[in-house]
Amino acid sequence: MTSVESPNDARETKRATPVHVVLRYAAFVILLGGLLAAIAIYLLAGSDSEANVAADITRQKMYEHNIALIGGKGAIYAVRLNEWLSSLWHGTTLAYMIAVLSLVLAAACFALAWLMAMPPQSDGITGDADKR
Repeated sequence: MTSVESPNDARETKRATPVHVVLRYAAFVILLGGLLAAIAIYLLAGSDSEANVAADITRQKMYEHNIALIGGKGAIYAVRLNEWLSSLWHGTTLAYMIAVLSLVLAAACFALAWLMAMPPQSDGITGDADKR
């Protein structure tokens, strides 16, 4: 008599990878990919001469005066914030931002994987009644 394996037997022998292990692999991939991308961007970043010309125009007193006439002091602060945020996404500062974001995201994945790998701790309330 021959033994024929059913598809259910094959699924039972193959174990699923725990979620915390998958998260650790994802953290390694995010960290490695982000840092490699940051290095490539840093090495390939051109000069920011065009951005400097635009920044010089917006720093002029007449420009700030016109913005203040249109929207007041709040508009001036909003324009300065917008300029600062837009400066983060060009050239070498983009490389730094990608490196920092990949480090933070990888650290979050590592922390979550560590928390998921910890065994659950009993609170002492449910187990005491059975021991009496």
